[in-house]
Amino acid sequence: MSMTATALEVRLAEALREHLERGDEHSLHEAYEVARRALDEGLGLLDMASMLLRAWGAASRTNRDTPSAATFERFEALTLECFSPFEMEYRGARDATRALRRINERGEENVRRIAYELHDTAGQLLATVHFALDAAERRLGPAAGNALVPVRTRLEEVELELRRLSHELRPTLLDHLGLLPALRELAQGVSKRSGISIQVHDQTYERLPATVETALYRIAQEAFTNAIRHSRATRVEMRVVLDVSAVHCTITDNGVGFERVAFDGSRAAPGLGLAGMAERLSPLGGSLRIETSPGRGVRLDIHIPLEGSRADKDLAG
Repeated sequence: MSMTATALEVRLAEALREHLERGDEHSLHEAYEVARRALDEGLGLLDMASMLLRAWGAASRTNRDTPSAATFERFEALTLECFSPFEMEYRGARDATRALRRINERGEENVRRIAYELHDTAGQLLATVHFALDAAERRLGPAAGNALVPVRTRLEEVELELRRLSHELRPTLLDHLGLLPALRELAQGVSKRSGISIQVHDQTYERLPATVETALYRIAQEAFTNAIRHSRATRVEMRVVLDVSAVHCTITDNGVGFERVAFDGSRAAPGLGLAGMAERLSPLGGSLRIETSPGRGVRLDIHIPLEGSRADKDLAG
């Protein structure tokens, strides 16, 4: 036990002794302050409970009389004061998590809207340009056809790029068929553009909660981008495994890796994207572990518990 924890336990024992004797507000306030300081020092709820039990044991040894109902009521009152800061911390974390989930959901709705606008509205505008080119060719005659060929080629390239962007922003496969088809389409597109080999292995066998599927898809996008831009990898492998209570995902590449000190959130460091992954996992209660070193590639280990997600019945499809 650290010196700080020992000092807090002494204060708590004194506050308990005083409250059992007199039952005044001063001892309750002291217990609350001890708990608040314990929370600031990084002690947990179990630490607080252990301190309370030891203080109660010490008080019981001092006074060998059978505790009265009033004594138990005073102990209960002081216990509630000790747990109060932890309860407020828990509620604050819970509210923050819910707020983050709402922010992510709104962000995904905006992304979905932009994707549809790119696919539908921009596609319609390009179709009108094609019609205008057809009309121009008819007016100008066959000689203009060859001059318009490069324009048509560029338009077709723009159409393909817009279609790719809209699909990767919010793939319809993710909504309708699930994570694996969407990941494989993403991997195929990235491989075609970059030349790196990307393999996706899935052992989920069922649809995951929509929020989990979206988070893993976004993390895969960021990981594939990092492999191209930062790791200079030639091979990436992603594996998704589902067990009774959680989803486990690993993404590995054979790139150059980086020093762990680079994961500091600075704009130039690869940690910027990795921090975004961690922030995306936070509302789901998920975690991200990074294994890397220079010349050894990067391995991302992602863990997302499913109990809360399934309790919300927020299932995809």
